[in-house]
Amino acid sequence: MTSDDERTRRLGTLKSDVDWIRGGAHDPKVKQLADLVSGRLRMILDHT
Repeated sequence: MTSDDERTRRLGTLKSDVDWIRGGAHDPKVKQLADLVSGRLRMILDHT
């Protein structure tokens, strides 16, 4: 079982990775998916 701090850190790392993918994506569908995932992760992080 992970602590809340560890979970928050992992979510932050995942969001950074998704933002990196979004920045390098050339396919509009990939950018759209990355935007969606990034937004959802931001909502989760804002409520933790």
